[in-house]
Amino acid sequence: MVYCSNCGNELKEGDKFCSSCGESPALGSTGSNKRSGPQIVVNVQKNPGVAAVLGILLGLVGIFGIGQIYAGRFLRGLLFLFLGWVFIAILFFVGISAAVVTDSFFILSLAFLLPLLFYIWQAYDAYKLSKKFNKITLETGRTPW
Repeated sequence: MVYCSNCGNELKEGDKFCSSCGESPALGSTGSNKRSGPQIVVNVQKNPGVAAVLGILLGLVGIFGIGQIYAGRFLRGLLFLFLGWVFIAILFFVGISAAVVTDSFFILSLAFLLPLLFYIWQAYDAYKLSKKFNKITLETGRTPW
C-alpha cells in the first residue's frame, strides 16, 4: 500500500494528488522533489485509550507497565512493573507494620498514597506514550522506538 507523505492517507495507483490534503505524492511537504514516486509511510497506530485501560485494569491486580509495553516501550514497562511491586511492598511491609506498631492512621494513609499515585501516573504515562508514538509515526513514517 502507498500512503501520502504529508498526511498518511492511502493513495490509489496513479494518483497525482492526495484526495485528503491535496499534496502531490512526488513532492514532499516543502514542495521539493524528494523522490520520484509516492513515499511509503508506515501506518502503525497505538490507541491511547487501550494503553490507559491496560494500565488501569492490570494495575488493579498489581501488573503495572503493560500500557507502556503496548506503546512499544518494553524496558520502561518492565521498570514500571518492578517499581509497582516495590511500592506495594512498601505499602504492606512498612506502612501496615508501622501503623500497627505506632497505631497511626497517618502513616498508613501515607503508605497507601504512594502506590495509588504511581497507579494513576503509570496509566496516564501509557496514554501519553501512545499519543507520542502516533504523532512521531505520522510525522516521520517510521515507528519512533
